[in-house]
Amino acid sequence: MLVSRSQLARTMRPSLSWRTDNSKSNQIKRSVRTVRIYNSGGGRALIVQVKYRISTHGSQNANESSWISWEEAIYQIKQQGLRYHKDFYVLMLGAGAALRGSDHTGVELAAFTKKAYSKLLRVEALIQFDDVVGDTYERAVRLLSPNDEFPRSRRKE
Repeated sequence: MLVSRSQLARTMRPSLSWRTDNSKSNQIKRSVRTVRIYNSGGGRALIVQVKYRISTHGSQNANESSWISWEEAIYQIKQQGLRYHKDFYVLMLGAGAALRGSDHTGVELAAFTKKAYSKLLRVEALIQFDDVVGDTYERAVRLLSPNDEFPRSRRKE
């Protein structure tokens, strides 16, 4: 029985990955960075919890801010004069959401414009998820970072 569970766990283990697209966001116009998350593992990933960490230009302890909820993250970003669905987008990926296995198209997790880059220093997500046998995993995803590169736009924003 123990061997069967172990074999099932390995076979059905979700593998969350993220990538940035040079393509435009489906959620906001003029995005310069779109982050997609996908599960390339054999089994589904059931979201347990997602927390965010936000750092702004000029904030103290930019690398040591605490993990906060989606609602708090959106509020903090809006406090920088940015508009949701205009300057930035972050998917509300809540408990119970499932990311199916072997999904190579993924889900748009976040998108940012140049204006968002001028106000935000770093945006990270910490995703906790379960597999089909109940094991829990974590995946940190860098949504925005000062080291990001994005294509130069011909138009000024």
